[in-house]
Amino acid sequence: MSISPLAWLLDTDRFPARVTKVVLLCVALLFAFASATGLAAPMYRYTYTGNPFGLATTDYYNPPIGPDDFISAEILSPVRLVGSVEDQLTLPGLQITMSNGVDVVTYQPSTIPGYPEVSFLGALYLSAVDAAGLPTAWWMYVERVETYDDRSVYGTHVYTYADAAAAYEDTYYWSYAQGAYSISRVVDNRGTWRLDMVEVPEPASLSLALLALAGMASLRRRSRPDENPGA
Repeated sequence: MSISPLAWLLDTDRFPARVTKVVLLCVALLFAFASATGLAAPMYRYTYTGNPFGLATTDYYNPPIGPDDFISAEILSPVRLVGSVEDQLTLPGLQITMSNGVDVVTYQPSTIPGYPEVSFLGALYLSAVDAAGLPTAWWMYVERVETYDDRSVYGTHVYTYADAAAAYEDTYYWSYAQGAYSISRVVDNRGTWRLDMVEVPEPASLSLALLALAGMASLRRRSRPDENPGA
């Protein structure tokens, strides 16, 4: 009578139960990583690179923003973006990260509890794109806001704007208690865009891989007393 590979593996007369568990978890781990690779979602990646600020700041930042620092941004979108007068930050699955050379701010739609409590503001308007899909007119910003128990509020703002006639971008730190500190800005010197495709793993596949790793770690902890019976 034939026997299936799974039944053969689970036969405790052939293999100790612990060996069987290790083998099954290894198979699950391989499957999880294969799934994470196979279920990766294609995303349009828009990369913006601004121009150097040219002047170092002495206002607030430590380390300060230097003359060679610049604003950059990365937008990941499940769909190709087109020129629109609507705020595209609300598109499902869209992600945006901006940097001023010192701070990196990734927009998140929900507040992060804790100390400090962190919330985000942002907007993304790509009002015109060329035949290659690259933005030619836009304004976008992200802002990270930190609120402390004593109601002190601090923010980091990164912003860039351009249309057919002008371009402007700046970044600054602000505080309700201390006022706003303008950090650096570039005027009439627009940056450049790049568009390519990338593969981003699906969240469910990553969760499966992490679950398999957790199972391996748990099995290792439980097996230690059996390996040292005299301890």
